[in-house]
Amino acid sequence: MNARARAARLSLAIALVVAGCVSPRSAADVQLQLDNATDTPVGLYVDGTWIGTYPAGATTTLPLRQQGDPPYRIEARSPSGTVLAATEVNVPSLESLEAGTGMPVGESVGLPCGVVTLLVGELAPDQALSPAMSVPPGPCP
Repeated sequence: MNARARAARLSLAIALVVAGCVSPRSAADVQLQLDNATDTPVGLYVDGTWIGTYPAGATTTLPLRQQGDPPYRIEARSPSGTVLAATEVNVPSLESLEAGTGMPVGESVGLPCGVVTLLVGELAPDQALSPAMSVPPGPCP
């Protein structure tokens, strides 16, 4: 094999390795988003398993399928363990989101300490979750 052929094969091998490390996001990568617009840290739980705690003002997004198999119960909890917001995603909803045909699932909840939003899927530009109810200010439960 001549030098030019070896260089071409090496370039192809490197391209394949790089392509394997960087995969484009597909419709099947349904995202879970927590938006913590409160003044307190909020814990994110999926089916009772702690995923992480996110500080006041934080937003986090992660692939839902990495959290196990559906159906899912997703909760945002205060440091005291109180469920501040919750949403459920059943198998048909998740499958339609993965196919790119489903409606996002989620809710925004007004609390004395701010607003917590859970969202599964992606809202189209003409879509929005129902606004959170206004609640008099105070400490988080």
